[in-house]
Amino acid sequence: MYQFIFNQLISNIPLKSYKFKFYMVLRNLVGKFFNPKISYKLGAYDIIIPITHDLPINIKIYPEYNQNLGKIAKAIEEKYPSNSIIDVGANIGDSVAIIHKYVKSPILCIEGNDLYLPLLRANTSSLTNVCIEDSFVGDEEVVVSTHSSLGTAFIEKSSGDGIKVKKISTILDKHPTFKNSKLFKTDTDGFDNKILKGAKAYFNEIKPIIFFEYDPYFLSKQNEIGYDIFGYLNNLGYSDLMLFENTGRYIFTINTELERELVELHNYFNQNGEKYMDICAIHENDKDIIQKIIKLL
Repeated sequence: MYQFIFNQLISNIPLKSYKFKFYMVLRNLVGKFFNPKISYKLGAYDIIIPITHDLPINIKIYPEYNQNLGKIAKAIEEKYPSNSIIDVGANIGDSVAIIHKYVKSPILCIEGNDLYLPLLRANTSSLTNVCIEDSFVGDEEVVVSTHSSLGTAFIEKSSGDGIKVKKISTILDKHPTFKNSKLFKTDTDGFDNKILKGAKAYFNEIKPIIFFEYDPYFLSKQNEIGYDIFGYLNNLGYSDLMLFENTGRYIFTINTELERELVELHNYFNQNGEKYMDICAIHENDKDIIQKIIKLL
């Protein structure tokens, strides 16, 4: 029954139809009381997801949703054929499935949420080039607690028992084969700036392409100003930012020195979590990759 409800939602029924709205209400009711796991075909992979996970609905509405990550990985592989990838906030393994649609690069999946870890392991169990690190990542050693809803995990500092946050350098010492990864992706609902700041040594040495979520609303929940990350990236030699709407649609590329314009973008996307940007930061040594990515979009 649960699979049938889900299959109806992702079928070709119109989004504005009463039938779609009816099954959405059913899904939400089922999710509220049971939240069963169902099967979903993502690319070439059948993955298991909670029925309330919004990924399939987002893809139904926006077919290009998250495809930019896979296309960026493909452009990077053209220049760096032996590339590996670091995926911080791997969730249920959906990014792995999307990336593997375009490239078969080894991926280090980092996820600390107990809700998603069993699904991440199950969804990547058949892949020999995927490693999983059970932890959160940050700029300092702290203890956190998690709160999850609709496929999103919120991380908050905890004054009591919780989960330890590790620095990326500590994790890479444990997984040395990923120390030279040229694609670093993070999607952690407001914790992203802390993760980027904590990876400074790795960025300075390897200069990877960085793909990260930028949501002013969730950043504020972590007491982050938000747009100070652009100056930080500029100081590390990241001269260009490729901006994408949260739907996957490419906006334009902007230089990290344009502080006023970046603040205006921050203000525009500060909409209580309803809108956000995905940003691909390109080091000045890899400016040629920008056109490679654009050709694939």
